[in-house]
Amino acid sequence: MYFGELGDRQVHLLVLTIHRDCQRHSAGAKLRQWGMDISKDLKVPATPFSSPGGQKLYAYMGFEYLGSVTVQTEGENEKLLISAMIHRA
Repeated sequence: MYFGELGDRQVHLLVLTIHRDCQRHSAGAKLRQWGMDISKDLKVPATPFSSPGGQKLYAYMGFEYLGSVTVQTEGENEKLLISAMIHRA
């Protein structure tokens, strides 16, 4: 939807999760920076979908908000709004 035109010319930061025992020790920032460094080396954008909590962190690191998508598992009532973000190399 948001990244289709990029095809495989992107570094998609698919799932970045940090175990709660490792949170607040910069592990998430280091993973994001790793993805950004690879995208810079390849001269392609880094493109994550972010949880609401992660959106502020991505914005702080220079990612641009593109829009939102609602995700819902079939048969479940709970929904999650995720944000499409991009960091241009």
